Amino acid sequence: MIRIISFYLVVMLTLPYGVHGNQSETNNDLFDALKNIPVGPFMFDLGGSLRLRYEYTGNFTRNQYGLKKNDGFFLERIRLQGDVRRGDRFRFFLQFQDAHAFDYSLHDREFISNPNEDEAEIHQGFLEFAPVERVPLTLKFGRQVIAYGDDRIFGPGDWGNTGRVLWDAVKISFQSQKLTLDAFYGRTVIHDDHSFNLGHDHERQAYALYTSFLVIPEHTFDVFYYLALDEDGDTQGEVGRPDDQSIHTVGVRVAGKYNDFDYNGTFARQLGSWGPDEMRAWALHAGAGFTFPTFWSPRVGIEYVHASGDDDPFDGKHKTFDPAFGSRDRYYGWMNLFSWRNIENWQFSLSFTPLSRLKCVFDYHLFRLAQEKDAWYSTGPVYRRDEEGKSGRDMGKEIDVTIYCSVTNNIDLRAGYAHFFPGDFVRKTGPHGGADWIHFQWFFHF
Repeated sequence: MIRIISFYLVVMLTLPYGVHGNQSETNNDLFDALKNIPVGPFMFDLGGSLRLRYEYTGNFTRNQYGLKKNDGFFLERIRLQGDVRRGDRFRFFLQFQDAHAFDYSLHDREFISNPNEDEAEIHQGFLEFAPVERVPLTLKFGRQVIAYGDDRIFGPGDWGNTGRVLWDAVKISFQSQKLTLDAFYGRTVIHDDHSFNLGHDHERQAYALYTSFLVIPEHTFDVFYYLALDEDGDTQGEVGRPDDQSIHTVGVRVAGKYNDFDYNGTFARQLGSWGPDEMRAWALHAGAGFTFPTFWSPRVGIEYVHASGDDDPFDGKHKTFDPAFGSRDRYYGWMNLFSWRNIENWQFSLSFTPLSRLKCVFDYHLFRLAQEKDAWYSTGPVYRRDEEGKSGRDMGKEIDVTIYCSVTNNIDLRAGYAHFFPGDFVRKTGPHGGADWIHFQWFFHF
């Protein structure tokens, strides 16, 4: 309790900066002194962040829905980092993380990788260098975040308190003016609040290639491939004994902007094995938006998401798409009731900027199952399944309202409300009712 009170005092003391303009600039100059510090032939940066967030969930928790259970909890995360560089040829980065959850209803044993607790941990620690002078080739190895594009295929999932996807990896990168090519091998880190995760506690491994072409300015075309492996022998198939998992994913992504029009899209195909079963899955995302060059810069957008499901749960073929290493939240409703698995999602968005440091976003989601015999997948557990497919595909609707405010160059605030309206599938398969989510977040970074 003392720690929580002290954090709120920090918030109250820091908020006045930025309300009175000159104080904000003075505050920013203070932190600028921590950047580009000469240390012999090297340059040194010191940085960090403190994030505080309160969340309330009504009629759902991370592992269940519709049982009239509520949850209110407080999340805290501290990150401190040092960055040593020598020109463009050498870099050493070390980042410390300490994350905690207060009054959370779920226990550590309910998670394979803890999304909330990670006490006194090395979050990132990597060495990056260019082995050949005047050749745009770099080698990076160590604990690191790997992210591309919109984070849908590879992303850190940083909304989670500990950061959902973190890698111990070796990556080779080639970068020219119009081409970026990355190749890496890595293993994802399990966040364990009871041990120091340095050199152990890995969940999955992957070999990957990611190429990005910038042939036309402001228009990118990406091609990617990865092989995801889980060799613990515990992947359960539809029939037969558990076995290893080996998934080949190949796909493309496009994104760009032309005047006030923007677009993006991703397609991915999966083959291989899911335990003893054949893997045959695919996923699609397509979106576009238009920003009106008028007062408040309103933007309207529409997006469609599809992730394949399994139409026959007993044929020995796994057809449910697996979003192995991408960010699972924010794209399929902020409530995290859905993920990129066995889903169709139409999203309609409206955003506007009434002030230079204030942005408001409204999202409306329509959710349907891709296959009625497959399950309802949240970002955590499987919520429900009707193997006979008699409950239909209508999952429901969700509205999200989010406000972002950049108080100063170092302080960001956000708050939001979301509500879920259950559809026929939800009402026919068990307890139901509307669900609510509220959050308030304060984020300080330097």
